[in-house]
Amino acid sequence: MKYNRIKEVLDDSQQSQKWLAEQLGVSEVSVSNWCQNKKSVGVPNLFRIASILGCKPSELINDKDQ
Repeated sequence: MKYNRIKEVLDDSQQSQKWLAEQLGVSEVSVSNWCQNKKSVGVPNLFRIASILGCKPSELINDKDQ
């Protein structure tokens, strides 16, 4: 099951995981783990990611069973 849509939103905005990691001040491994849904992103970082990508936090959360 996918818990977040960070990878999809990054792709839509034509930004890289490396770029997001630099914006957040976290490792590329952390962003990669979030994008692959291997680790869950904390709520504070979810809000920071939404702000950086110019979207609502709810757009980063997958609310459907897949």
